[in-house]
Amino acid sequence: MAKKRGLNRDLVIVASLSVITIALWIGITVYQSLKTSTIPKVLQEQLRPLRSDFDTQVLNNLNLRRRLSAGELENLPPRVLTLVEETTSTQQPTSTASAEPSGPESSPEPTGEQ
Repeated sequence: MAKKRGLNRDLVIVASLSVITIALWIGITVYQSLKTSTIPKVLQEQLRPLRSDFDTQVLNNLNLRRRLSAGELENLPPRVLTLVEETTSTQQPTSTASAEPSGPESSPEPTGEQ
């Protein structure tokens, strides 16, 4: 019976040492994951605070920009009109469902197949 009692005691010691080892392992892993940053360098650069000193002259110049009406656009030479259309098309949002077309557009011709 002494042999069985020694075996149980050995199993308890091995089991308790295993639990202690696993608990330490988990604790060290959690500590390391809390200490290291998971935010990429690019994102850290983007998250830095903005400067509070705006160039007010640039903001004032943006407010003074001239907007052309439809009548003025019709009187422009073709080259200038192309440049104006290119700049306005890049400034408009991608969704143009509610916006009116700024110039003549060709509609697709219907085909006989459906």
